[in-house]
Amino acid sequence: MFRIIPFDEIEKNKWNGTIHYAINGNVYGYYWYLKAVIGEWDAIVEEDYESVMPIITKPLKPHQYNLLKELGPYSVNPLTDQRVGSMLDLLQTHNRSSVYAVHSQVSKRQLATYKTTSRSKAVLPGGSKYEDLSRTYSDDLSNAINIKGYDSVKIVSGLKPELLVELLSENDMHKNALMRLMYNAMHRGIGFSSAIQDKASGKTLAASFFINSNTTLTEILSYYGGGKKYRQLIFDLMLRNNSGSPFRYETFVSTSDLHEMGFDSEPVFDLHFKTSAMTNIMKSFGQAY
Repeated sequence: MFRIIPFDEIEKNKWNGTIHYAINGNVYGYYWYLKAVIGEWDAIVEEDYESVMPIITKPLKPHQYNLLKELGPYSVNPLTDQRVGSMLDLLQTHNRSSVYAVHSQVSKRQLATYKTTSRSKAVLPGGSKYEDLSRTYSDDLSNAINIKGYDSVKIVSGLKPELLVELLSENDMHKNALMRLMYNAMHRGIGFSSAIQDKASGKTLAASFFINSNTTLTEILSYYGGGKKYRQLIFDLMLRNNSGSPFRYETFVSTSDLHEMGFDSEPVFDLHFKTSAMTNIMKSFGQAY
């Protein structure tokens, strides 16, 4: 049985337990992550939190949409057509945002009756040795990294969130939400940054912030003002340091840059719902997504 639960009645520990043990859990579904981005939401819950799905109760602002890359449904059980269909029917009735990013494990076929658009994320399964992964690099990338990649730069870790967001051209709402996410992740011991700086000038050429959750390293912040090579150096370093580990890598940022490193593309679908006239006005002024 599925039911709608208002935000104030969501049992946080049970909610987080579902995301943790779900067959498709990811960082975007955790209570603390959603709280940092949208503050409050309602929930679709199956039985005693066997499956959950956040309901967006207000039109998403552009920065909120950009930080909620893929949501539910999440379940400790298989995502059957019946389960997904029941949860999407409830979502369509109660959701108040014009767009909703469903989980990548929800298939295009299961969304056939809905209006959708697609995006892609770059993914790399874990378990491979660096020596094997590096053989998939393009020739240009391999030469850039192995011949002169690290000669003139230094690797920096632990940059403060305030310094990281100042590298971005995003608005203050986006930056503040990112800082909340980064400090939350660092407090939990699952978030870290990696940056490439010029040895001579100290200028930051690229920086990323990753969250380690559900055996996946997810990039939630990316800056590469010095060029894509320096971002690729960050990922090369990650692959070197985690050679053979079970970590899966995921990012939605400039996914084509990582195809040269053997990353694959995985589709993620956005559902589009009819919205009120006021929401449409907000969208026209860039205040809602």
